[in-house]
Amino acid sequence: MEGIIKKGLVTGLLVMCLMSNVYATDSNKIINREILKSEESTFISSIQQKIEENNSKYKLFNYSKQEDEKNSKIVTTYKKDIIKSNTKEDIIAHFGNSLDYDDEEYSGTLALKDYDVKTISNGKYEAIDEKKINFSRYDKNDLDNIEKEKTINGITYYLIKVNWENDEIENIDGQEVPLTYKGVMIYQTVVIKNNPFSYEITVTYEGNVSKKDPVYLYTLEYEKIEKEPVVIEEETKDYTVPTTIISGLGIALIFVYFIGRSTARIYVKTDNGFKLIKVVRLSKKHNFINLSNYKHKTVTNMFAIKTTNRFYNKNKNMLIKVKKDKVTKNVYLNNVYIDFILD
Repeated sequence: MEGIIKKGLVTGLLVMCLMSNVYATDSNKIINREILKSEESTFISSIQQKIEENNSKYKLFNYSKQEDEKNSKIVTTYKKDIIKSNTKEDIIAHFGNSLDYDDEEYSGTLALKDYDVKTISNGKYEAIDEKKINFSRYDKNDLDNIEKEKTINGITYYLIKVNWENDEIENIDGQEVPLTYKGVMIYQTVVIKNNPFSYEITVTYEGNVSKKDPVYLYTLEYEKIEKEPVVIEEETKDYTVPTTIISGLGIALIFVYFIGRSTARIYVKTDNGFKLIKVVRLSKKHNFINLSNYKHKTVTNMFAIKTTNRFYNKNKNMLIKVKKDKVTKNVYLNNVYIDFILD
């Protein structure tokens, strides 16, 4: 984390920081609210890990994100056209089930919601309507008295032509003599018909669209950095090496032993300052600190861990699990010195 402290926002990264509010919530914390426009992922990596306010230094404790309600909205739009059919299938085939929406701020897909149909008359025209009536077993008299006019469905039709032929015949003295006739009577009249209708269709599309440059409100919570502890009491341990005659290899092994053994010191906050209570050896495999045997009472339950610079540089952001009685706390190594409340 140390490497990105005080890093500025990348040039051309954002159109951001429309507003920033900083105010104190208590003596140890301050809240910083910033409105971000676009490029969310890069903004997060550029959040200041430490700030200074009223001659006090603060470190990032937590942050939360709230999406602006204007990042999306419901849009309704319309399309109108004249087509030759008013069936649902033909309307969908002409207009489509959905519509791509795109303006300067928002984009998205709208679904077909409804449609309205208006019938358009294209006038009338005259046309000849013809009726054909079949007949059979007509005698000569019937054939001569076929109606010259005939009313069908309230419309008068006029006989235009009769196509006839012999139906039943009789052989008299070797000659065929027709007894009855069959054929078709053809009637016609002039009628007024409508030209095919056209249809004016108005289609309604509706859907949710999203802002191209979304706006987010980030609440950054900073916690006051306590000064590094002033040790008022320190446990002493006897690391005296027995006086023996050892080789050069033995000296090297003892040196490595003492250098690698103590990688972190644990402190507790008292009324008089921080008190050293434990020296431990940490690693990524051995990241557990048990303080259950420590019986010193503290009102604040505040503890601190201080590591060597070398250990911190190799293990930045390492997870350390600290336990005291029934409480276990996850602490992340984001500095050489970190303090925390164990509750």
